[in-house]
Amino acid sequence: MAFVVRAGHAALRCARNASANSRDAASFRGLFHVLDDRLTLGGVGVPRGRGLWFRDQAPFFTATKGNSETNEEGKAKEGASTSEGSSTDAEPLDAAELQASLQEKHTQILQFEEQIAEANDKVLRTLADMENLRERMNRQSENSRLFAIQGFVKGLLDVSDNLHRAADAVPADFKEADGSEIPPEKILSLLKSLHEGVVMTEKQLLQVFKQNQVVRYDPEGDVFDPELHMALFELPDASKEVGTVGAVVKMGYTLNGRVVRPAEVGVVRAP
Repeated sequence: MAFVVRAGHAALRCARNASANSRDAASFRGLFHVLDDRLTLGGVGVPRGRGLWFRDQAPFFTATKGNSETNEEGKAKEGASTSEGSSTDAEPLDAAELQASLQEKHTQILQFEEQIAEANDKVLRTLADMENLRERMNRQSENSRLFAIQGFVKGLLDVSDNLHRAADAVPADFKEADGSEIPPEKILSLLKSLHEGVVMTEKQLLQVFKQNQVVRYDPEGDVFDPELHMALFELPDASKEVGTVGAVVKMGYTLNGRVVRPAEVGVVRAP
């Protein structure tokens, strides 16, 4: 009996150590049935419960066998997949296809390089155009600043010429004489000519002002406005309304509606 028990225990240890091998597990499962029969039916003095214990270990080996078979199937499938992948990866490429692919990539690279060169050329041209435009705008701005009043000055040239003619119209003997030697009628004729020339010159000057949006205004009789008038003195005058402009010393001028010089005036006050 002791031998059988020791054999059963040894078989159990071996079975557990060999559980990964499905064939050994099946063999030891059969051995447990034999031991169980000998312990329970052979008249050996072993309790029934201990003998049945060997039989109860059968499910353990059954499960072990199933797991082992499953593991072996998985390993087999993995091996097959690995073999297939290795065979696929190891499949040599066709030389003609490889050459065609390389040629296609080379053509694409050449096209990209051409596009890059074209884009770079456009960028450089654009930068050059922008630099030229900037320099041209700077020159125009500087010229505008320096010659902004060129048209106005050109209009004043005729006024200057007329004033020069008026000065030359006076004879030399008139300039040197004290007046007693010049006949009165000649003096009156000269004064009349000078007056007409001055009036004509003033009209011409006002025309030049108008062309350049310069307007002269005479505020006499208007209500005093500190935005347009500069009061120099007060003028007592009962015939005029108090607070109005009674006398104009200098007329005012505006440029595009903005006062360039306010009119210098005398304001009427109560006598």
